[in-house]
Amino acid sequence: MKLNQYKEKKKSKKVVIILAIIVLLIGIVIVGKSFANFKVNKSFKVMEGNFIYEANYYVSSKGSDTTGNGTKTNPYLTIQKAYDKIKDEGTIKLLSNIVVNQVQNLTTSNKKVIITSEGSTYEIQRGSSLTTNGVIEVNNQNELSLENVIVNGQKVNSTKPMINVYNSKLNLNEGTIIENAINNSSEETTRKGGGVYTESSDVIINGATIKENTAYNGGGIFVNANGSLTIKDCLVENNTATNEGGGVYSTSNTKFEGGTITNNTTSETTGKNAGGMYVNNSTTPITFEMTGGLITKNKSKSAGGGLDLYGLVTGTLSGGEISYNESTGDNGGGIQMSAKNKDEAPNLTLKDNIVIANNTVKNNGGGISVNHGTITIEEGTTIKNNTSTTGAGVRATNYGIININGGTIENNIASGNGGGIQVLKNATVTINGGSFINNKSSNKGGGLYISENANLTITKGTISENTSNDVGSGICFETNSESVLTIDGDVLVSNNTGGGAGIEVRGGTFYLKKGTIENNNNGGGVCLQVGGTFYMSGGTIRKNTSSGAGGGVMVISPSKFEMTGGTISENTAQTYGGGINSYDATVRLTGGYVQNNTCKGGSSCGGGIYSSGSYYRSGTTVSGNSPSNYAGNAY
Repeated sequence: MKLNQYKEKKKSKKVVIILAIIVLLIGIVIVGKSFANFKVNKSFKVMEGNFIYEANYYVSSKGSDTTGNGTKTNPYLTIQKAYDKIKDEGTIKLLSNIVVNQVQNLTTSNKKVIITSEGSTYEIQRGSSLTTNGVIEVNNQNELSLENVIVNGQKVNSTKPMINVYNSKLNLNEGTIIENAINNSSEETTRKGGGVYTESSDVIINGATIKENTAYNGGGIFVNANGSLTIKDCLVENNTATNEGGGVYSTSNTKFEGGTITNNTTSETTGKNAGGMYVNNSTTPITFEMTGGLITKNKSKSAGGGLDLYGLVTGTLSGGEISYNESTGDNGGGIQMSAKNKDEAPNLTLKDNIVIANNTVKNNGGGISVNHGTITIEEGTTIKNNTSTTGAGVRATNYGIININGGTIENNIASGNGGGIQVLKNATVTINGGSFINNKSSNKGGGLYISENANLTITKGTISENTSNDVGSGICFETNSESVLTIDGDVLVSNNTGGGAGIEVRGGTFYLKKGTIENNNNGGGVCLQVGGTFYMSGGTIRKNTSSGAGGGVMVISPSKFEMTGGTISENTAQTYGGGINSYDATVRLTGGYVQNNTCKGGSSCGGGIYSSGSYYRSGTTVSGNSPSNYAGNAY
């Protein structure tokens, strides 16, 4: 009997244990599922008092901040109420268009909030009475993301930007539109930014549109100091600045990785610089990077139709396109770089796959204008089809520096001087690669025009098929006596044509140490006048043609030419001096070769050399020229 009772108790104990294990397993499964579904996002629930509120809060024009609880069936009336209910992170969903007549202060610190639409895309609209404040203000280390929502200023005149962000982060994501804001403030602190103003904040635009907004500075968006702007994908269009920065104005580090900035303007009556984008900081160094995207069809009244860099900006353009922009004023149809002095000037590098094309300016620098600053052009850069009065491709002045290590400058057209490049007023150009092809000038310098104390050094590159209607179809060097032009390396100046020589030197000093000047038509190879000096110690001047005198070199008083090396050969002149012609000038030859040149002006025209000025030769080989008259093929 006792044995049976023991067995029954043991059996019961096993059943209890098994049941306990089953209950435990069921509990683990339930808890596991709960944890699996636990996410701190739109479905996360938080406790407040005796009620449970979701971190999803709904807002509707038919809702109530008094009787609503933020659910989809009983929404709030205002964004402000929904925001106040969010503890740390949450989403505010619009169920209809919302009219805002009082600024929505998203200023409780360290919240991360998304505002979006449920179903259709709805609008946050500026009310007609909201004229002295913004629609949304973010502050105190918060993060606001806008997705699939329209913030519409409804063309209501206001004295403050529509969205204001301080010491926080702003994300403008896919489906977001910021539009129709008018900031007509005249106060320095509030007249910046029509659609968006940020200060000490990071802004990321990825899929948003900013359009048809107006402000004094930064019609679309103004990003103030101590923050950053990153544009990954966007459309910034039809915004207007009555002063500067029609589309975008940034004084912080800026990245443009994709999207389009188009049809933005500065006012035709009062506007100044930067129709498309203005990056400006004259006190703190900042950076600008463009790796993709399109800046196009923007227009400025004064300068920088597409992009304007001012002050202590270090920039890199390595992808994308700046095209069809216009400045109706002085400088930079595509890009302007400027500063108040050379010590606070921008530094810009162009490389890889950047294209600057089809930009127009009334006066100077159709593609790029540098007024103080340094620009470096590397392989992969294309500057083409730009137009201006002077310096259609690139123009530099006031101690500006141009370093060209590669790329192509082609098909630019100047109605004045400098089809490809114009450099003046103590600026400097160094060319160590790249090509100048088929640029045109209606005046001087089809390829390059150098003047007013500027200097040019070429160690590698091609200057070919350029045209001028006056002088210097390839290069016109028109400077004072202290300026220097040096060609020393793998350099080709060829097939340039028009009213003057391949290289025209009018003042200053030209050193040819190594390189080739060939097949230039109409004006011959090199022409010296207005006191220019030419020292030739190497290189080749060959197969050039002059419709007048001096097929290879033309020297006009009071200029002078000294040759210690190199070769002048196979050049042709119609009147005098197939190889060299001197008109009352000084020619001194102590080395090198003058060979196989031709003059078609008769038996005494000087096939190799014709001189009517001071002429000295000792050590230079002169042979094979036609006509071979007088001593050593010289007349």
